[in-house]
Amino acid sequence: MSTTSKHCLLIAIVSVFVFFANLGGTRLWDDDETIYASCAREMLARGDWVVPYYNGQVFFDKPPLVYWSIMAGFGLLGQNELAARFFSALLGVATCLLTYLFGRRLFGASAGLWAGLITASTIVFTVSARAATIDMALTFLTTAAMYMFAIIALPKANSHAYLAASESAGSAAAARHPVLDWLLWAAIYGALAVAVLAKGPVGLLLPWCTMGLFLLLYRYSAQADLRQVASPHAAGTLQSSCGAGAVDATAAQRAYRRLPMRQRIVSASKRISKLLWNMFSPWNVLAVIIQMRSITAAVMLALVALPWYALVTHRTDGLWLEQFISKYNIAPFLQPSLGHRGPFFYHFVMILVGFFPWSVFLGPAVVFTYRQLRCPGGNRWPYVLLSCWIAVFFLFWSACSTKLPHYVLPTYPALAMLTGSLLADWLATVRSSGGYRLLQAACAGGAKVPASGFHPAAQPGRSGSAVPIGGDDFVWHPLSAKALRRAVASFVLVGVGMMIGVPIAASQFTPGEEAVGLVGLILVLGAAAMCWYIRRAQAERMLAACAATSVLLLVGIFGWAAVRIDAHQHAAPLAAAAREDCQGEPQLVGYRYLQPSVVYYAGRPVPCADNTEQLRQALAATERPYIITTQAHAEQLQAEVPGLQVVAAQPRFLKRHQVVLVLRASDRFLPAETAGRMGAAQR
Repeated sequence: MSTTSKHCLLIAIVSVFVFFANLGGTRLWDDDETIYASCAREMLARGDWVVPYYNGQVFFDKPPLVYWSIMAGFGLLGQNELAARFFSALLGVATCLLTYLFGRRLFGASAGLWAGLITASTIVFTVSARAATIDMALTFLTTAAMYMFAIIALPKANSHAYLAASESAGSAAAARHPVLDWLLWAAIYGALAVAVLAKGPVGLLLPWCTMGLFLLLYRYSAQADLRQVASPHAAGTLQSSCGAGAVDATAAQRAYRRLPMRQRIVSASKRISKLLWNMFSPWNVLAVIIQMRSITAAVMLALVALPWYALVTHRTDGLWLEQFISKYNIAPFLQPSLGHRGPFFYHFVMILVGFFPWSVFLGPAVVFTYRQLRCPGGNRWPYVLLSCWIAVFFLFWSACSTKLPHYVLPTYPALAMLTGSLLADWLATVRSSGGYRLLQAACAGGAKVPASGFHPAAQPGRSGSAVPIGGDDFVWHPLSAKALRRAVASFVLVGVGMMIGVPIAASQFTPGEEAVGLVGLILVLGAAAMCWYIRRAQAERMLAACAATSVLLLVGIFGWAAVRIDAHQHAAPLAAAAREDCQGEPQLVGYRYLQPSVVYYAGRPVPCADNTEQLRQALAATERPYIITTQAHAEQLQAEVPGLQVVAAQPRFLKRHQVVLVLRASDRFLPAETAGRMGAAQR
């Protein structure tokens, strides 16, 4: 079996284990899962694959891809939770494998392997892969489009073209047949057209801007090298950061530093303005648009996405398209939707949580990527591409007023590849520094340890985990001894925090489930294993322990703890209690309260009343009416209308001091004709 096959098999096993472990063991969670599953079920019941419906009304929130995938799962496995989540989990596995192939092409097999494993074992990615939502499909399609673009724009890592390239980011495309080149662009836009069916315009816009920004950077670099428009200070910085042995600052650098701060700011502003003008000049932008085969994009959009948009617009007299664009695309960008707001740096902070446990290496990964970007030559262009990918998505969603952690999920493969590149380079540095001496420096508190090798990516003359090669030169790597200790300490702190904080929260919201806090013990034990291998200078095993800890943590959270917490959801038990009470299919009516999970587990549309008059009208339209509301509203309703009977009660899920009740109206609460029908039915 080839190395690629072994790596793919390992990533597939890990991702299937994480994403499919007890996948159908929990009920659907509010709000997105239950809304999309309800839409899919209602579209199936109507036999309508064009117009989305939710709770008996046209639903404008999302295009149809998410509903189609859930409908396909229902057809394959029946209408249950596993079926609703099946294709999302399957696309999660496919995205992990694609990330491996992507990382292998850019940085080599070792970096690709770590990138695939990282993708399969981060929190937000796992949440999305195990949820009946559209986020995983969008991430897979974005990654596929960027991978095919990399085939066009970048040579393969370790290939002859890659090793020979200095500034030839387009050398791979130049050697290909024009027909193959056109087919790749057609496949890119085909994937993005499907993404438009998944998320709307941003499914095309953000990847298209990413590719355009990369091509603008490459075109600018090819026409007028960045060093030609930079000051002597900038040129000296490039040489000192990438040249071997160039440690002291140049005379130009010293002269620049002696300038007053005001002159330095003015000089830098002029250089940046000139750079931006030359890069984004109308001619360059037009040339890049032509290079990106805009006609091919229009054709693929017309073939793949336009038919459904035209049909739904025709079927709803233009209402669906109008509401989707104005209310669900433009409005959330300008104003926070449903209270989902946050500062501009929201996603930069949330990535520390969403990318955990691997976010402990993001700091060194950023430093490592920055140093690669500053180095001239063809080796920097893979880092430029991934940086453009991350920057476009993060800046766009940071500017958006509505903020949710999964908005930047399509950048997780790029973050995983940069982190995988860091880890692979660090392993190579450790090996080349002689007997894993760099790793041993972590145990010595960053002490300078003799070494016998030198890694070409090492940075001499830098502070950090330094290993002398001879004389006063040291091997330096961003993943220093201090960074390793911080990573281990982060595991311990988060693990202990979970063991203390989760039981406290569980005692308040899900009494009896305090044991779920034990999942934090996995992080503590994992940190101990990492320390064990660090002390024995076993670098690969230390990272393997980190990966195993990440996998076991996620399986413990989603395969065990989530199942126990799920037992406290209230919608399904209340709907079951109503069915048992009436010995049939009841009609639930919400009174000043209605959650999507109630709609899904009721199995039919659930009207909602905001006052007693609306409630009377809703109850009059059905033969087996049951009211579902909160305890406070139920007490108010009983005071206004005597004779209401409590059928069942459940603690409201993850809420304090609130109980959800199912109430059946007495005969005198109903109009005479309805009361007669109810009395006959009850007799």
